[in-house]
Amino acid sequence: MGWNTLCTYLKVKVSFDDLDFFEGHKELLTQTASLIYDKQGDNVLVDTVLLPLPEDYEVIDFSQLKINDVVPQAIEDAESFMSNGEYQRAFDRVHTAFYGYLIEILKRYGITAPRDENLSKLYNRIQALIET
Repeated sequence: MGWNTLCTYLKVKVSFDDLDFFEGHKELLTQTASLIYDKQGDNVLVDTVLLPLPEDYEVIDFSQLKINDVVPQAIEDAESFMSNGEYQRAFDRVHTAFYGYLIEILKRYGITAPRDENLSKLYNRIQALIET
């Protein structure tokens, strides 16, 4: 039996407190998500995988950031694209917002990162700050 590369799985991270609720509604969640996802190329959403969310996590509040209005505009654009089913364009705008967020964190530490530095390098800089 070979691999079926046409299957897509929705991964949902949920808090431990809500895990039982989501387990009880997993089939409905998968059916609803399948209607939204539809068919992407040859890929079809076939199941939902529930992952427990660690107790210590940070929710990023982008509304606190002011980076020449790039971050808030990127978030607004992403929300608009998602509501219109343009998920690939929304992902690009979320990427832009997260990039701006990382730049802001570095600024708070007095570090100026080059604007052409990629997301991975920015994250590594922040990771080094956290580890020290």
